[in-house]
Amino acid sequence: MAKTKVKKERVLTKTEEKRKAHYPETSTFHWYNANQKGKLDGDCVFRAMATVLDTTWEEVVRDMCEMSIKTGYCINGRKNIAKYLESKGFVKQAQPRDYDNSKITIKQFLLENKTWLKGKKLFVNAGSGHVAAIVDGKIWDTWDSTWTKIGNYWIK
Repeated sequence: MAKTKVKKERVLTKTEEKRKAHYPETSTFHWYNANQKGKLDGDCVFRAMATVLDTTWEEVVRDMCEMSIKTGYCINGRKNIAKYLESKGFVKQAQPRDYDNSKITIKQFLLENKTWLKGKKLFVNAGSGHVAAIVDGKIWDTWDSTWTKIGNYWIK
């Protein structure tokens, strides 16, 4: 019988409580911090990876460090992220565009693909300099980035 990882619910820090209150749940956003220490510290790559891979933040950091050592690329650099996601079976997809080839927001992408996104996990470029996880048609993150333009994304 296969073992299933069970994530323990932890008590949020005061900073997390404030952030969560500032970003309420919506039809396209779910507040979630995969950092088990409750830190909100520019670690979006590791938080998003842990979320889409259904593993711990710590395991992702360790694995990405190992990948960085193998590849020589910066731990949270684009090329290391790509190699890591590929090693986990994810495939890169082009940036979604509107009918007139203009860029679209994450919210527009989520609403237009609601049915298709059911049961899927995506690692997405969310605006400039941020990445996030999409799980079952919602951004899972520590802030609501659905108003940003969606870039390339990775799907398994």
